[in-house]
Amino acid sequence: MPLFTVTMKSNRSVNEKNRLSRAIHAASVVAGYPEDDFFQRFLSLDPSDLRVDPYYPALPKPRTDQMLMIEVLVSSGTDTDRKEVLWPP
Repeated sequence: MPLFTVTMKSNRSVNEKNRLSRAIHAASVVAGYPEDDFFQRFLSLDPSDLRVDPYYPALPKPRTDQMLMIEVLVSSGTDTDRKEVLWPP
C-alpha cells in the first residue's frame, strides 16, 4: 500500500488537485498496485510555509509557484519489484 503525500502552496484549485490525484493513481496502478489501493493526502501550505531554493541544483531558471513535492511511503511488505516501478533505483 503506497501512501502519497502531495505538498504544495495553497494556490492550487480543486480541479488541479483532481488531475494530480488521477495521474498519481494511474501511475500506482501501472506499477502493479490494485485499482482500489488508493491512499493520498494533499497538504496545501501558505507560501511562507513552503520554502525551497528556487535554483537548486543550478537550474537555468527558477522554480515557479506551481512547484510541488510528492512523497511516497511504501510499506515494508511490498515486493521490491513493485516499489522499483514507482521509484527506480
